[in-house]
Amino acid sequence: MESRIPASERTSQKLSELLTQGVAEGEARSELIKLAVRKIVEEALEAEVAEAVGRGYYESGAGPGAGYGAAFMLVIALAVPVYAGNNLNGNGLPNGAHYNLNILGKDHCPGDDLKGTNRHTIMVKLNFSDPNANNIVGDNPGNIATLDKTNKIFLTPGDFAVLDGNACDGDGAKFQLPANGTPAPGPDGILGTADDVLTGAVYEIFARELGKPMVPGTHSFITTCGISAGPDGIPNNADDEVVCSTENVILFRDKGQPKAQNVTMQLTTMVVQDLSGGTTRIGIFDPLLYQYFWDYDNNGLRLVQLRFYLLN
Repeated sequence: MESRIPASERTSQKLSELLTQGVAEGEARSELIKLAVRKIVEEALEAEVAEAVGRGYYESGAGPGAGYGAAFMLVIALAVPVYAGNNLNGNGLPNGAHYNLNILGKDHCPGDDLKGTNRHTIMVKLNFSDPNANNIVGDNPGNIATLDKTNKIFLTPGDFAVLDGNACDGDGAKFQLPANGTPAPGPDGILGTADDVLTGAVYEIFARELGKPMVPGTHSFITTCGISAGPDGIPNNADDEVVCSTENVILFRDKGQPKAQNVTMQLTTMVVQDLSGGTTRIGIFDPLLYQYFWDYDNNGLRLVQLRFYLLN
């Protein structure tokens, strides 16, 4: 992974660009200060607004969160992808702008598909889970018939965008994101283990739990899954097979300040097996499977926030 440009060097570069364009030095430095302040405000607003959304204020339009609507739209406008910094803050998040996706757990979901807008939210049922398929490709063809698409977020390649924001209905939600490099063995030299790496990764994903604390002892899980074309090799028919990774994101909202975790491997790769018992790791959109999705088993988490930081 290439090194990122330090903040001080980026500032010097920006100052040089402004001076080259004929901007007076005093004005140029003033512009840089404005940009820095804007970034600080962005981070603070986003944290507050996400917390308010998790408590249901923004969605209801009532209570203390009624005034958050304009701030929420401001944060969305500012949260455009740029390169992430090397260091993590005390909350576990890198510095830098990012694409933001809020997955909201709802007691009562909306009735429409939540399509056709520049939204950054996906609605899921607050309390819903179902058994995941195993990670063996070829051992259970035809199990596509039993797939419940509730709380499933189907993935498609492209620039970050929510295409369908309702995972509560019969066809699940749909999220667009880029492919993210190629899995490779880590220090142990074995592909499909916890120390694997991503070569050529273009972004990292950080998750943090927000909103009302969960009941102690409960957890929510996000697992990356895919669909095989089955024995006949033809997608979208009765012998297709659902396969899920052995890895997942484990989520729990406790009291106090939430801390983010890096979930890039869990959400952009899968650990799978073949019928001979061989284990490997594949990236999302690998041609081994024709459809990838996130299976969200939610056990009371009001809001999980996913942040996508582009890498140099």
